Amino acid sequence: MFLLRDRRRHRGRDLRRLQAAHGPHAHAAKAAYGYIQCKQRYASQQELLSVAKGYRDRHLPADVLVVDWFYYTKMGQMDFDPQFWPDPSAMNKQLS
Repeated sequence: MFLLRDRRRHRGRDLRRLQAAHGPHAHAAKAAYGYIQCKQRYASQQELLSVAKGYRDRHLPADVLVVDWFYYTKMGQMDFDPQFWPDPSAMNKQLS
């Protein structure tokens, strides 16, 4: 929900009314406020780790690297193809 008004002097009052009606809002995860890197796809765990290393070597902040599709063994399967993603858990630990 977006609340748009021209008059800034009423912003606090309007937000208090909105919170009274709907309850306090939850904040997104901290990473959601940073840079999110997404491309068509990462072909392998090694490629993703190489991209992450490139960001870190250049001191560029990247909070999320999206592994979007074709990481699975077959379409619709929610798993990592071990041929290209041998250890997703270790990769996650290395990236965090």
